[in-house]
Amino acid sequence: MTLDTDNRSTHSDENRLFEEASEWFLRLRAADPASDAHAQLQAWCAQHPLHESAYRKVAAAWAAVGANAAAPEFLVARRDALERACRAARDRWNDRAEPRRWMGWAASFAAAAASLVLLVWGVDVWQTYDRVQIYETAVGETRALTLPDNSRVTLDAESRVTVAYSADIRLVELSEGQAQFDVAKDPRRVFKVKVGNETVVARGTAFNIEHRDDQVSITLIEGHIIVTQGEQAAAAAQPDPATVRAVVASHELAPGEQLIIKKNRQVEPRRKVSLEKVTAWRRGKIILQDEPLSEACVRMNRYSRIKIDVQDKAVAHLGVSGVFEAGDTGAFAEAVESLFGLKAVRIGNDSILLVRAE
Repeated sequence: MTLDTDNRSTHSDENRLFEEASEWFLRLRAADPASDAHAQLQAWCAQHPLHESAYRKVAAAWAAVGANAAAPEFLVARRDALERACRAARDRWNDRAEPRRWMGWAASFAAAAASLVLLVWGVDVWQTYDRVQIYETAVGETRALTLPDNSRVTLDAESRVTVAYSADIRLVELSEGQAQFDVAKDPRRVFKVKVGNETVVARGTAFNIEHRDDQVSITLIEGHIIVTQGEQAAAAAQPDPATVRAVVASHELAPGEQLIIKKNRQVEPRRKVSLEKVTAWRRGKIILQDEPLSEACVRMNRYSRIKIDVQDKAVAHLGVSGVFEAGDTGAFAEAVESLFGLKAVRIGNDSILLVRAE
């Protein structure tokens, strides 16, 4: 594709580019795995840097619709589009005498698909909301928020949320950290929390979400929630059809149940947990139950500028149990010194290293 540098035609060029990328995406979704469609796609992507970028955006938007859009019309359109693409692909290969019929249909369908993609990708999702606000906390800081509908969000230390409300939906994104959500009932609007590739859908309920580097932990305190998984991030990573097949799974939780989703999208079986332990951070406490010392130190470090480190792998795997005051790093270091026969070595004014006692 040749891109026109005239500013007046930039918009139409972008639309044509997304149409082509959409056509390639649908062809690969419908193609036989043994075909050379993937090699043809790679050749197309190599023609211009914007080709690969457009394809990745198409794949990400397609996955985003399936993974995160609750509106039935999006899901139906997505399903119908794929079915039509599959039928057209079969017609293409079974009726080679009429290639123009395929290309004519593909062009019109790609235009429609591109419109959907541009709707999802080209418009900043937050712009559709009445007001967008970002809240975050620092080390050792917690914060309680009351949202416009009287829902309450309590942020743990080192946490960040983006809040956006519209007439149809209440949306919060937890990009890092931990928060407890106490959702006010509103029969007109669901309450959705996006965390990584997961979406929690609720109406009137209370739940806790912890989002750290390696996993997301979702605990229902009361009421009812549905957790929906999608594959948006993988779709955006590379133009490979194997990575853009949407995998949507839903999990319903009962009060007192916790769902853990690992970074590799592996889901641990739902389990009953102690709500006292999960919500202890709201009372300024940290409750540990046979937690590896290295992970316990990471948890303690969120509440204090004095950081604890463990470099010895054998020491790092020692299991720690107990109730500790959030932010009281010195007391924690003394406790593990006594419990495991370790030595807490002060390094400067803001670091403690736990080592084996000689």
